[in-house]
Amino acid sequence: MKRLVVVLGMLLGAAFGAQAQWNQDGVPAADDASRKSAGDFGAMLVFTDRPGEFLAAWEKAGAAAPVPAAETVARGKRLVGFIVFTGCAADARGNCNAVVTFKLFKPDGSSYGDGDRGELWSGKPAPRKNQLQLSVGGMAFVLDPGDPLGRYTMIADIEDLVSGKKLHLEKTFVAVER
Repeated sequence: MKRLVVVLGMLLGAAFGAQAQWNQDGVPAADDASRKSAGDFGAMLVFTDRPGEFLAAWEKAGAAAPVPAAETVARGKRLVGFIVFTGCAADARGNCNAVVTFKLFKPDGSSYGDGDRGELWSGKPAPRKNQLQLSVGGMAFVLDPGDPLGRYTMIADIEDLVSGKKLHLEKTFVAVER
């Protein structure tokens, strides 16, 4: 049985994020499959196997939230993909209107499941320039009995409906027995 969930409404308006740019060791980082930008609009797909801890850290004002990152998931355990973004365009009221559609592919390349198109950040004030923000929702995955082991690919197609900018992100994780 597939257990693929689009997690929505987890942050309920938390607007805390780190002041930062896409940097790695203090140097601007180039785009890759899981981290892209189009002008000021940028997004990164991150995985965690401890979403509660991650969300609690993110909601603390001031410091950057450490991502309890995960690259593997064991059978029966949960892995959640979130989007960290910056630079969504403001509409006439000063609010963003951005959406995300998640998809997941099995190790053989076939579709495991599609999430619904959901809110990245909509009807909320646009984050300040260079402020990182966490998506309202994400995609959760639990490897059930009978699901194949191996490398899965999560895709997040993001669209800023105000500016029309689109980003396609991909990131892989490995499903293991235990």
